[in-house]
Amino acid sequence: MSVARTEPTPRERMTWINSFAEAHEVLRSSNFVADLHNRHSYPVVGESILTLEGDAHLNRRRTELPLFSRPALERYEFECVVPSIRQAFPAGSREDVAADLLRVMQAALLRVSAAVIGLDEVASEDRAQKLRGIALRIGEAASVEWSTRNVTDIVREALEAKQEFVTAFYGPSRARRKDLVAAWRAGRLSAEDLPLDLITTLLETHAEWDDDKLLRECLFYLAASSSTTTNAAPHVFMELWTWLDNHPEDRVLVGDLSFLQLAVAETLRIHPTVPALIRRALGGTTLSSGRSIRAGEQLAIDLKAVNCDPVLFGDSALRFDPHRQLPSRVQPYATAFAAGPHTCLGRRVAVGSGNGIFDGEDEPVGVLTRLIQELFRRDVSLDPDDPPVLRADTLAERYERFPVIVHATR
Repeated sequence: MSVARTEPTPRERMTWINSFAEAHEVLRSSNFVADLHNRHSYPVVGESILTLEGDAHLNRRRTELPLFSRPALERYEFECVVPSIRQAFPAGSREDVAADLLRVMQAALLRVSAAVIGLDEVASEDRAQKLRGIALRIGEAASVEWSTRNVTDIVREALEAKQEFVTAFYGPSRARRKDLVAAWRAGRLSAEDLPLDLITTLLETHAEWDDDKLLRECLFYLAASSSTTTNAAPHVFMELWTWLDNHPEDRVLVGDLSFLQLAVAETLRIHPTVPALIRRALGGTTLSSGRSIRAGEQLAIDLKAVNCDPVLFGDSALRFDPHRQLPSRVQPYATAFAAGPHTCLGRRVAVGSGNGIFDGEDEPVGVLTRLIQELFRRDVSLDPDDPPVLRADTLAERYERFPVIVHATR
């Protein structure tokens, strides 16, 4: 016998924001603070950069910004992602190559995660697979608000993964960097000889932190780079592949990085990696629309609705169009990476500028853009005998599997 549920869920208690204008005002206002990872997922990624506000957030952002400098982006894109994709999908193959695009992107992004965080010895297949299993469980906890699975199980699995991460990767890597930072402080090593990665940066600037706080910041980056961007890749391929099938005249543009970057941004606009951004009001306020918000009220900014607001994007807002003409001052990806002071630091890793404007072929354009470029340099298609499968255990738009075939060179 079923029992009627009378208490609203946490998601149902939130005030949902569906218009672009209201969302943009909230995201840019100091009257609202990020309110994620303060509950179930706190032991995994709590007090990470996404959750901070004011001076604490600004200082953390300034500390970590060098990890996203142009030289660093070039390293992630050309030394981590491109080799991984070319290994999975070799050009000029005389046989068809079948692969799961999700697995390929996970492998590529895990190399980026390792470089950003500062993890040693992840090149072997066994080590990469171990890190992949850890990253998946950490990513589930970071998105636990949107899961339909048992929250307790997700967090327990993530905490087990956290300990595995410490033993296999983080602990040895941190110990080596602690010695390097000590040598630098003693004058035995120059600053230029220190690794540019998150662990080293935090050991340099936050020696007062307890180790679990540093660890949680690393886990946040592991979840962010190997989960959200990975889950976006199949949507980009599906949208662009379908577009080219219906617009064959655009096939000549698949070698144009500007076109591909805009296609990636347009996909992220209509397929955000999480259903909503969660904010909490510090005090009572009234938005420009006239909506009154109480102190302590939780807001859920519905990214799908906001990014497809017909007031801004017209009647075709829900349709993919890489040639879309955007209103002034609206990013091609809309609010997919938030806005204001909490604009995602990893945006440039994923999409570069995102606006299709850059200097040349060697400029970082984002790992998703490079992935699509590498795929469409080959004769790639969906597997007609093994269609993609969407996940049924989360409210986020994520694929369980996404089989593709790179056809042999004829």
